[in-house]
Amino acid sequence: MIEHLKQKYLEEAHDLLLELEQTLLLLEQNPAAAEGVETAFRVMHTLKGSSGMFGYQQIGELVHLLESGYDAIRASGSPFPHALLNLSLEAVDHIRLLLDAAAAATEACQTTHRLLLKRAAEMLYEVVPATDSSTAPTRQELTSWALLFAPQADLFKNGTNPLYILEDLASLGQLHTFADTQLLPPAQALDPRCCYLSWKLLLVTDAPESDIRDCFLFVEGSCRLELHPLGPGNCLSSLSEPATAELARQVREGLSWEQFLEQLQQPGAAVAAGPGQLPTADSLPEAEGGAAGLQTRGAASIRVASDKLDDLMNLVSELVANQERLSLLAELSLQPELAGVAEEIEKITRQLRDKTFDICLVPIGSMLTRFKRLVRDLSQELNKNIVFEAEGVETELDKNVIQNLSDCLVHIFRNSIDHGIEGEQERLRKGKPAQGKIVLKAYTSGTNVVIEVQDDGAGIDLQKVQQKALQKGLIGPEDTLSEQEVLELLFMPGFSTAQGVTAVSGRGVGMDVVRRNMRELRGEVTLSSRQDAGTTLTLTLPLTISIIDGLMVRIGDTDFVLPLSFVEKSYSITPGQLSAAFNNQLVLDGEPMLYANLADAFGCPGVGRQSFGVVVKTGQQKMLLLVDAILGEYQAVLKPLGRFYLEQDFLSGGSLKGDGTVALVIDPQKLIQDIIQKTAISI
Repeated sequence: MIEHLKQKYLEEAHDLLLELEQTLLLLEQNPAAAEGVETAFRVMHTLKGSSGMFGYQQIGELVHLLESGYDAIRASGSPFPHALLNLSLEAVDHIRLLLDAAAAATEACQTTHRLLLKRAAEMLYEVVPATDSSTAPTRQELTSWALLFAPQADLFKNGTNPLYILEDLASLGQLHTFADTQLLPPAQALDPRCCYLSWKLLLVTDAPESDIRDCFLFVEGSCRLELHPLGPGNCLSSLSEPATAELARQVREGLSWEQFLEQLQQPGAAVAAGPGQLPTADSLPEAEGGAAGLQTRGAASIRVASDKLDDLMNLVSELVANQERLSLLAELSLQPELAGVAEEIEKITRQLRDKTFDICLVPIGSMLTRFKRLVRDLSQELNKNIVFEAEGVETELDKNVIQNLSDCLVHIFRNSIDHGIEGEQERLRKGKPAQGKIVLKAYTSGTNVVIEVQDDGAGIDLQKVQQKALQKGLIGPEDTLSEQEVLELLFMPGFSTAQGVTAVSGRGVGMDVVRRNMRELRGEVTLSSRQDAGTTLTLTLPLTISIIDGLMVRIGDTDFVLPLSFVEKSYSITPGQLSAAFNNQLVLDGEPMLYANLADAFGCPGVGRQSFGVVVKTGQQKMLLLVDAILGEYQAVLKPLGRFYLEQDFLSGGSLKGDGTVALVIDPQKLIQDIIQKTAISI
């Protein structure tokens, strides 16, 4: 149970850090935005309380300093200081490391932590000057509160330590606690897993009621919580020691909440909280819907663990495969009733598959904060003025695609910032705006998602690229390359036109990694550029990598699936056309086209009359694949292949058919690349 709750804390902490990072980036654009400062303070306050409950004391101490700074800024209404914003973003990165136990234990992390604490303390001193109380920001007047905190007996079972809550409450001001021990059993009957104590509290603070309730945020459903304002002023300043001792004794013996409030109003109690008569217990509003009238609102969405979604998708995949078997058996049985049931189950299965697929889709906008931060930090590091814009952020992709796509886009952004966009002075000399721009556009095209990353930088110097390729021996002096062929050189492993190695780039690792990762996702990347106008990289990806729409073909007695997104057209090939082929090319519709016999490529026996051809296109390459038969469209649920197929990288998986046999799913990009290498064909 404790580990489960700790995992929930870690998930929530990462969400809070993401929200804080987004808020800080917005505050950089508008430092005077009061709602942004309020959000940053709320996030820090929540993170501080939950971190203390789960023993992340280092996070708590750093967050406490930053929270105090945010609090002073929101109270004074002053703009958010840029230095504090930079420090806060560094703290976000550091806290993410502290959440990782292995990373937090390193000496480097501990050194960074000490430095950040020192800088945060110095920053707090600047934000809240201690030498001039007249200019120090103040919140509202001090208010005295009476509180009842009565946890349920099973509070410990969910990992909550009530003492951490009291510590959090004490950080808001002056706190005096009165423990009610009446329910505490004899030692021999005591169950250490149960909470027997409750507390009646007196708090003097300038914090609003919402901040007080935030301290109980994680236990509001498992305790009785009452808050009663005693009025302005400090009730504790006039509370005598005898009165305190007497009140503590009565609480230990079971003084009720109503009686506690009455005691505070008695003249001899010396707990006057200011002018005016305090409300009596009878005048207190009745609680609605449980303790302290707290209402539990239904959430519009819920958090689901990623591995649970993977399990659900796998189960749906099994259901789809078995449904196909049922449909085949129903067809063979010639029983109308069974065929009707099978048809209905097929309909329901398809709906369930589509809904499950939708659940696993994630908007591209979920990656934006990382990219905004990357553009911001690298722009400052390289002393460039760059703005980041995004369009179509609501476009959705499979969550597994999103996770792998993020690293590809990081490479692209780094190249645009370092190599593409010029410095301000150079841009002004070229007649461009001083501020450069990087735009991410996302949209759906058929069954694919297209992502374009555009910059308005210097573009790519094709002559420089060609000279570099010549130096590296990638091309010969006699080679004549088209513009697109020159751009393709940038995707060669280790290729870089950078003059030297920097902290950002220049090591020749980048675009080849992008292409390799995109092919792992069954996607494509293309590049276009204009000198002094900018560069555009276009990524084309399937919506999902779990289920693909394909074209099923047959070679001998083996079935294969070609992803439809790569299929252009199909032909009926005559023996005469094959005999007229020259240099592995056939003439189709007046156009010469490379071809390959899939029976030869896979080393399996065909029937010898390859009478059909399927044209597949990957990037700028086209090839005609010869097969024995085209069986029709097929929706394949992709499954990994066993260890015997590890060396066959041009197979992306297998799909179980309705008759129980397996159809092998072809990766056209890797297949064409492999065929070209084996036959020494130059495109």
